Amino acid sequence: MRSFYIGILVVVLGAISTIGISQNVKPTWDYEDKAFGEAAFIFEEFGDLQKYLTVVEEKSNHFDIPTCKVIILDNDGQEIQQNFISNDSLDLNFTKSFYDPSTHKIRLFGFGVKAPFSRFDFEYFVTTTIDESGAVGPVKVVRLENPITSDNKQLGYSDIGYYFDGQGFKIVASSGWNILYYSDINDRNWILSFIDLSKEGDVLNMNFLDDVDICQCILPSAFDDGFHCPGGTGFNLDKNMNIKSWEANEPGSELITSIWPNTLFFQNNQSCFPWLNNTFLISNTFMGNYNNMASQGNTVVFQYSPKDYKLQEFYATWEGNDGFHLSSMDVAKDTSIYTGALHFSYLDHRNTKTTITKLDKELKKVWQMQYVEDHQYSTTLGIKATSDLGFVIYGYRTDDYTTGNYPFVTKFDSNGGLSWTNNTPNAAYTIKSYPTISSGLMTIDIVGIVGNLDVRVFDMAGSNVFVRSNVISGVTTLDLSGLSTGSYIYKVYQGSKELHSGKWIKQ
Repeated sequence: MRSFYIGILVVVLGAISTIGISQNVKPTWDYEDKAFGEAAFIFEEFGDLQKYLTVVEEKSNHFDIPTCKVIILDNDGQEIQQNFISNDSLDLNFTKSFYDPSTHKIRLFGFGVKAPFSRFDFEYFVTTTIDESGAVGPVKVVRLENPITSDNKQLGYSDIGYYFDGQGFKIVASSGWNILYYSDINDRNWILSFIDLSKEGDVLNMNFLDDVDICQCILPSAFDDGFHCPGGTGFNLDKNMNIKSWEANEPGSELITSIWPNTLFFQNNQSCFPWLNNTFLISNTFMGNYNNMASQGNTVVFQYSPKDYKLQEFYATWEGNDGFHLSSMDVAKDTSIYTGALHFSYLDHRNTKTTITKLDKELKKVWQMQYVEDHQYSTTLGIKATSDLGFVIYGYRTDDYTTGNYPFVTKFDSNGGLSWTNNTPNAAYTIKSYPTISSGLMTIDIVGIVGNLDVRVFDMAGSNVFVRSNVISGVTTLDLSGLSTGSYIYKVYQGSKELHSGKWIKQ
């Protein structure tokens, strides 16, 4: 029997410091469980109650299989409740969540596998609920069709996408990019299951597909009362999640004849939303390369019309060599969009940067910043908006990359200023810039750095065309009106160390 402990994550007010020079902002209190917790896989808010839930995956030192700890936070990071849930036969991994305002409960979605544990061989769909007091509902389990056996070459399930239509959940369970971990990659098959799930978590209908292009999120159809799973194939489904057609097989399909879907859809599309004027908003986090704006690992947020497959708008984070694998984008109540990407050095894991971008509803950049934790290797797995119009990032860290991981959740306000953070009296700084397009003025807002900085601007040929020295923390406005019209890259340095970079366009 595998137990799942509901603990409490202690969160503290604003610890900010800089590159090796700590400002030593003393936290109100500190919680850390490096011996037990490994990674935060879920973050969800209990509506507007300013109570938060995160699910932490933990690894047993004896069996090398995960257990889960469910952590409940109040707005001050104080403990609410402890409780236990268990399953007699499966090891579970929860990666998606939904807050139901009618029940004031958070429903968790995930996968299960029988021992011996293998992350790439999940074959059971699992769901449960947790309310704001910490009470845990029953874990409901269903075996997915065509499960993994010892003699087949399928990938197993790893990704979940859902859409709640007010009555129940429309779910896609799919293989993911774990295909990259197999040496016999060309012999492995993608698998998909479409699930019609009641509001209470009971499976009403299920359909299975083998050896197809995957899709990873569910959206309401633009044509009827059914649903659509966007991707390289584009599956059209009825309201009970039965497959009606494949978009790629339609005569004259724009999915095949248009250029942009071949780049943006064949990626890891973890987050998608119905958007403005009957369009869809989707982010990908794997390998984008559209108009030379996105390279491998960038997150690209794009908006398109599902009726004619016209690309309306897109935004690439520009920086980063890895996306947020579990939740790459979220939308606040005011339609602000939060997204980002992770940049880390394979040679020096301490030099890890999380790029975070805020976009308006038209996908125009409001600000972009880099959040850096000195002397830590950190991986952000997800980003989520909060009811106060701010957001959190969550994932895992390790102090020196040779010891075990431990979970983190970091809270920001709507301006990207650090408001509270988990387990960290450690160093962090933020650098934001705006606007991204102007006739000459660009503002850089720096928080938490002690000492002088240099801002350098480069043209697209790599020539250094502007330098501002002795820049300090605070707001600095650069007059770049003397530069020619076109695109530029700016970089912020302290000494020889690059702290931040971004793109700016001179009109």
